[in-house]
Amino acid sequence: MTQSRWRCKTKFINNVHVFFVFGSKAELNQFETWCQYSVRDSNHFSYCCRRIMNNNKFNSECKFIKQEEVARGNWLSLNNVHYTDPTGKERVWEAVYRTTTTTQSADAVVVIPLLRRSLKYDCIVLVKQYRPPMKNYTLEFPAGLIDKGESPDDCAVRELKEETGYIGRCKHISPATSLDPGVGNTSVVMITVEIDGDNVENKVPTPNLEESEFIEVLVVPLIHMLSKLNEYSKKGYIIDSRVYTYAIAMEQTKNTKPVIPDQEQLEPQIQDEYLK
Repeated sequence: MTQSRWRCKTKFINNVHVFFVFGSKAELNQFETWCQYSVRDSNHFSYCCRRIMNNNKFNSECKFIKQEEVARGNWLSLNNVHYTDPTGKERVWEAVYRTTTTTQSADAVVVIPLLRRSLKYDCIVLVKQYRPPMKNYTLEFPAGLIDKGESPDDCAVRELKEETGYIGRCKHISPATSLDPGVGNTSVVMITVEIDGDNVENKVPTPNLEESEFIEVLVVPLIHMLSKLNEYSKKGYIIDSRVYTYAIAMEQTKNTKPVIPDQEQLEPQIQDEYLK
C-alpha cells in the first residue's frame, strides 16, 4: 500500500482541502486519471484535484564519490565527477569548473539594470558583445566575476559602471543560483540595480572597459522588451536565456490575474499548505 498527497480546491469559492489517498500504485494511477475530469457535487461546485507529492520510488539519493581533473586551462578545467544514482549504480559525469572559484558564496554576479527617467518609459540596459564560443554576438545582462573579498552588491555596482557607464543602487539581491548545472558548478547572484536616469552622472554614461572587452550598450523599453528581443533574434543575434526569460515574465505579468484567494480568506491551518 502506498500513499499520495493531494490538494482539492473549489472553482467558485475560496476553499482549500488537503487530503491523502491510500492504495496500490495501479489504484493511485486510476485516481489520478479520474481527477483529470470535472466532478460536480449536489451543489454544482466544480472541483479540481491535483496530486502534489508522490512517494519516492527509489531506495536512496544520489551521492558524490570523487572528482578527477582531466584538463586545465587559465580559466576553466574539465573534470570527471563520479557519483551513484538513486538505484546505487556508479556513474561518471563530465563537468566544467572555474579555476577561479573560491570559498565565497558565488563565482559571479548578473546585473539586471533598470533605468528610470522622468517622462520616459522605464528601460532595461543590456550589453551586446561577441562571444567566441557562440561564434556570434549576444545580448546579455551586464555580468562579471566577483573579486576576492568583494561583496556581490559591490561587484554589481562596479560591473555596471565598467560595462555601461551607469551608476545605480542595488534593489534586490538573490541567493547564489546555478548558472548551468548540467555543464558545471558556476554559481551567480542575480542583482537588480536601479539607475536614476535624471542623475547628472547618468546623463552621458561612459563605460570603462578592459583592453579585451568590446561592448555596445543597448537601452530597451521594458514595455517593448520581448518584441525588441525577437527583432534582434531575427537579425541573427543570440539572446541570453536569462534575458529572454526576464522578457517573457514581464510580458506574462501584464495581464496576469491572481491565482490564489486573499490570505485573509484562508483558514490559518491551511494557509501554509495552500501557499507551498
